[in-house]
Amino acid sequence: MVPFSFVLQPGESPEQAFARLLRVFAWEAHRLRNDSGKDLPEAIHQLRLLIKRFRALLWFVRPSIPKLVEARAKDTLRKASLLLAAQRDAMVMRKTLEEVMRKSPDRVLQQEAFSGDPAFRDRKKLSRLQRAAAKKFLRALQQVRQSGVRTDAPWPSPSERLEQAFRAAKKAGEKALRKKKDNAFHDWRKKTKRLFYVLELTQPAPKGRLARMMEQTDKLQKKLGDYHDCVVTGTYLRKRKKTFPRSFTRESLHLLEKRKHHLRKKVRKLARSVKSP
Repeated sequence: MVPFSFVLQPGESPEQAFARLLRVFAWEAHRLRNDSGKDLPEAIHQLRLLIKRFRALLWFVRPSIPKLVEARAKDTLRKASLLLAAQRDAMVMRKTLEEVMRKSPDRVLQQEAFSGDPAFRDRKKLSRLQRAAAKKFLRALQQVRQSGVRTDAPWPSPSERLEQAFRAAKKAGEKALRKKKDNAFHDWRKKTKRLFYVLELTQPAPKGRLARMMEQTDKLQKKLGDYHDCVVTGTYLRKRKKTFPRSFTRESLHLLEKRKHHLRKKVRKLARSVKSP
């Protein structure tokens, strides 16, 4: 469940919500930057979620802020994400390989362990990356705050922006299912995640059709995330094929392709259940 502070609140205009959300994001980023407690991976996960929510907010208010400011903030957020990407990839690749290897008939292959990058088992390095990413996130916030908003454009309508996010995700999905290319599925994933975060932002207490839409969109973006994890894992194995036994790499890639095929069927079915808002 999304924290109530991250959504448009009753009686609040988009302009008021934007100013408040900037403060909420800043407070949360400061908290996460200083959070070096026992559960560092969870703090990093929460920081990644914060970046995604802020990206969705920037897209939502795009008509009301200068294009150059949006571009600068997005570039700063991209750099923040890249600092955390390797740690995230190491975790999901290990998890993905463990899942696909369960279906391998070869007991020896099942015992092969994906170690990931040893550097990302270094707690001090992880903590430094976390603080650096939080610092860049706060820089992106500052870039938006300093610019102010456009005076020649109205604030966006939540219902219209939600409809636009839905149409963009639907179009990306149709393209991905038609072309069956990994990069098209990646684009679909990004637009579906944006739709989900815009739903979170604009629907503080969804009911009926909107609640169903949010539930199905969440399921769809997670399955598309699983598909992307297979792509990332396969790319890693091909680049590092000399690191692992040839039989392990060959069997892993075969099972990853089977999983991708299964996931394509799943997301096709889920996409039909995500109806227009």
